[in-house]
Amino acid sequence: MGSLRIEVDEEFINGLIDKVIEENTQVQGLKNLNVQLREDGINFQMEVNFLGEDSTVETLIKILEKPEDLENGKLRLSLSGDEGVRKILEGIFYILSEFSEAVSSKDYEILIDFNKIKINPFIDTMLKSLKISRFVLQDGKFELVLDFKK
Repeated sequence: MGSLRIEVDEEFINGLIDKVIEENTQVQGLKNLNVQLREDGINFQMEVNFLGEDSTVETLIKILEKPEDLENGKLRLSLSGDEGVRKILEGIFYILSEFSEAVSSKDYEILIDFNKIKINPFIDTMLKSLKISRFVLQDGKFELVLDFKK
């Protein structure tokens, strides 16, 4: 059977951020938000102006565990970098965990358990039939390849 290959580069992600967040929201003091895809994880960098002072804050999301499939796999992430940004990101995932048992957040670590994701029976069945044959962050690109289980 065939496979589904998804590749996203930094330029696309940063363009999406510019269009969706920076152009359509009024975040007081946020001057710029950029993402870098590195082999060790995803680096978020924000340029902010607070009380007339410019500053750059950043955080790195490291991938500690990659799922092998979309049925029982787990994606475990670790947050490092500026403490304030880590707390904001952990808070966002904590809020998500209130709506889904699939997401948990504790001690700057995020866990997404694909076994607990419930969307609807049709999509759930389809996701359970897929395996992840490639999940890579490299050279400023994210690549995901999905194949049907045999």
